[in-house]
Amino acid sequence: MPISQNKYVNITSGQGGNAAASRKDLILRLFTENSLFPTGNVIEFSNSMAVSDFAGADSKEAKIAAAYFGWISKQSNKAKKISVMRYAKEDSKPYLRSTYKLPSLEEFKKVSNGQMTLSMGGVNYDLQNLSFTEASSYADVATKLQEAIVKNADAGELWTSATVAFDEEMSSFVLTGGEAGDNVITYALPKEKDTTADLVGWTVGKNAIASNGVEAQSIADVLNESVQISNNFASFAFVDELTTEDLDAIGAFCDEQNNEYMFVFDVNSSNYNDMIGVAAKYSGMCANYSDTVGDLPAYLMPATILAATDYDKINGTVNYMYQQFDNQSVSVDSDDLAGKLDGLKINYNGQTQKSGTKLEFYQDGYLADGTDIGVFANEIWLKDAMKTSILNLFVALDKVSANTDGISLLEGALQAIALEAKNNGTISAEKDLTNEQKAYITQYTGDENAWQTVYLNGYIVSVELKQEVADGRTKYIAEYSLLYSKGDSIRKVEGVHTLI
Repeated sequence: MPISQNKYVNITSGQGGNAAASRKDLILRLFTENSLFPTGNVIEFSNSMAVSDFAGADSKEAKIAAAYFGWISKQSNKAKKISVMRYAKEDSKPYLRSTYKLPSLEEFKKVSNGQMTLSMGGVNYDLQNLSFTEASSYADVATKLQEAIVKNADAGELWTSATVAFDEEMSSFVLTGGEAGDNVITYALPKEKDTTADLVGWTVGKNAIASNGVEAQSIADVLNESVQISNNFASFAFVDELTTEDLDAIGAFCDEQNNEYMFVFDVNSSNYNDMIGVAAKYSGMCANYSDTVGDLPAYLMPATILAATDYDKINGTVNYMYQQFDNQSVSVDSDDLAGKLDGLKINYNGQTQKSGTKLEFYQDGYLADGTDIGVFANEIWLKDAMKTSILNLFVALDKVSANTDGISLLEGALQAIALEAKNNGTISAEKDLTNEQKAYITQYTGDENAWQTVYLNGYIVSVELKQEVADGRTKYIAEYSLLYSKGDSIRKVEGVHTLI
């Protein structure tokens, strides 16, 4: 056998330049008090049927998801995902819930010596000698499970007061710990080759839902926990009613995140002055008027528009005003109320008419602080695109040098995103600049001709290399600056007809 060529020439193959980080989905995140959703988890759904299967067809979450996924934009786009997270306003108990389609009762009646291991509050306990042979219903199976669990007398009330119930509506077995507060619960583990844990549906392999017990959460707690678990969302809402104190906490969160997320919420005729008075102090707060009890929340309109916007398309950005929603009730149909709400920067589904035909569309399209919703949404996308591009550059390359070569690489990555932003309409070239804007650009850049670049190109991007010394270590930091003309939308047309 000849000597391998690898002795002389050894070539290793690999694929370079792979993108390790992905851009986030600009989807809606719902915060709900519905106990069917587990604490400490964010669950993403890609269609309304999945939400319905998880929470029930009559749940608020399922109805919201049906409208959210059902809307199709003018460019034939629709939302691709929605995410949901539990908000525990009160101390909650841990639970373990089955979700898979249960086999027939006859399969359970075959179990005469079943076993499994459960864990709650850091205590592992073996259930043994489980027998369902005399069970005449799934509820009887639940009773047998509960009897075995509460025998763990040394583990305290968490175990001795635990319950097991069969939820007929969801067709699932639910183990609930006997004590509220911070207690971890984990998936059931089979004992040896016994399949009882799988049969009941409490194993990870059967997609069980494990929800830890938690102490009551504040708004700040759940929002911060949410972004730590997953920041894959752009707008968020609370399914249940909020107070002005809640808005204060949410507004503080939005300000701290600095144009990362948009909070969408509803107001009505009895509270809109108080609510908007709080919301107007903060950035990213999108108020929506609805005075019809039982209707779909009006906040679905801006959240759905954002989720359905395709920033990969040429001219993909949208004007949030004039978007139509057939499933939303009209909340404003008079000049008087429209004028009041417009002045307060509260949005609504409004009705007008042309030649006897009634037209309804979302208006007026502003956040509570007066920022155009479209402009704010575009910046959410642009910041995320820039972050992703820079992160992928660092991950793909062994080194980004602290010299002109490294600066060139970073500028190239930033320029590519800026060009993408021009194509989709986030950045607007040849937009007229006021004298004040020209002066600001000159002062900002130190270049009296820079405003012309912004006018012609739509943006200026630059990167500077700086050193930071702390704790005896020198750190090289690249600071970039992007100044751009935002993509505004025409909202109104005024004409003058002169007859000669």
